[in-house]
Amino acid sequence: MTKSEKAQKIKSYLCSGDDKWLSYDSTLKGCIGFKVDGLARVIKISSYSSVTSGYEEVAREVKNAGLDHGRCLEVVDNYLRVARERRESFEQLRRELNEVFEEKVQQRVDKALQGQRESSC
Repeated sequence: MTKSEKAQKIKSYLCSGDDKWLSYDSTLKGCIGFKVDGLARVIKISSYSSVTSGYEEVAREVKNAGLDHGRCLEVVDNYLRVARERRESFEQLRRELNEVFEEKVQQRVDKALQGQRESSC
């Protein structure tokens, strides 16, 4: 996929209809640049980024600038929700693994103590 094709997909995902707040800057080398109405600097996305990570990055930059364009707030909110769900899932898995680990350690300690009791009798 070319830079311009990727830029077009990112723009079409973030913009609704004929929104003109986001434009592709084709003059940049090695990255995909976007100009945003209300933002002085160009947002640069790596050419190797996926379309999804590209539109997420543009949306974060737009939201962090205090702007409310297109689907940016929705994209950022969704990104944060998914990140929170993954973190909660990871924490739950970590707690469950710790419980299993503690049970296994206790079983080994109990077995070792039982072996010592039997050998001392």
